[in-house]
Amino acid sequence: MSDEQDYNAVESEPTQTINLLTYLGNALVSADGEVEVEWSRSGSAVKLTLYVPSPDMGKVIGKGGRIANAIRSLVRVAGAKEGVETTVEFSDTRQ
Repeated sequence: MSDEQDYNAVESEPTQTINLLTYLGNALVSADGEVEVEWSRSGSAVKLTLYVPSPDMGKVIGKGGRIANAIRSLVRVAGAKEGVETTVEFSDTRQ
């Protein structure tokens, strides 16, 4: 039964992980509501892309990438709780 629950968790949207990344992004940028998160799945891995306005990219990355690495660590833990392996990328342009 536990295997079924894990399998179902992998197939669903990683809502808590997306919400955490959105919250962290909004906390760092100047303009509210300017943050977007896009996600895609490949098996049990989820790739999240955080889109932020160009002027705020430095705030999100941080000196030497410290803030970006901290965000990646937090999101990785949240993803593990949902049964997915996560990677986070940052972008200032929406394609």
